[in-house]
Amino acid sequence: MKFKRGALGLHSLVLMLITVSAQALPTPIIALSKSTEDGKAVLVAKVTIDGKPLEDADVQFFAQRTFGQLALGHEKTLDDGTAATAFPADLPGGESGEVSIVAMIKAGPKYAAAEAHGTFNGATVVIDTDQELPRALFAPRAPLELIGSISVLTGGIWLAFFYVLFQLFKIRQEGLRK
Repeated sequence: MKFKRGALGLHSLVLMLITVSAQALPTPIIALSKSTEDGKAVLVAKVTIDGKPLEDADVQFFAQRTFGQLALGHEKTLDDGTAATAFPADLPGGESGEVSIVAMIKAGPKYAAAEAHGTFNGATVVIDTDQELPRALFAPRAPLELIGSISVLTGGIWLAFFYVLFQLFKIRQEGLRK
């Protein structure tokens, strides 16, 4: 594949202009908190830009999990710059009952992308117990009946194999005697 001279330079120039224009946009500031509304726990994100509330920005809420982020909801900010979603009280939070929350705003026409992180109490407490797992198909230790039946089947196959070899050996011995 051949490139025309100057084509790569134009591509670099376009990328540079996009980068410069993205840096020129102001970055919103997100303050993440937990509150109670109507007797239920909610996550509240207050979004400001240059000290003023940012209206009609789409805020996405996520719970940080082991292998990525779990979406909790998304709301548009009101005229006071706040957006709220229900707090996941039934989400497992480990031994301490804490869950890590991320609030994110994608870049808009007048502002850059931003995100905020916070850790809040109130999730379901999960106690790690070191119990021995039972012998079952779903467990790391197979049931004894399964081990026994597979051993008998495998042993039968090997016995048939050795019987065939023994018969071949007898046929060869009879052929040598003649």
